[in-house]
Amino acid sequence: MAHKLTPDERLTRLWARIDRTSPDGCWLWTGGTVGGAEKYGVVRWDGESQLVSRIVYALEYGAIQVGCVVVHTCKNPLCVNPVHLSTALS
Repeated sequence: MAHKLTPDERLTRLWARIDRTSPDGCWLWTGGTVGGAEKYGVVRWDGESQLVSRIVYALEYGAIQVGCVVVHTCKNPLCVNPVHLSTALS
């Protein structure tokens, strides 16, 4: 049986897949992706596949309102820098 990750282990794994070498620039997701021409970071979280930008947004700013999408103000779908993320009604 697989070891269930603790919350700290899960966060450590998440942040390990984010290239934060540019503190004010885009923080690029280096793990798995979904999408066609535009790739978005995806990870298994709470038992289901979730977009990494939504996870990082929620960690930084709190829960995302129902019916909202996370918008990448930098126009880079692999970016998860919280400063580059906002929400909008879908």
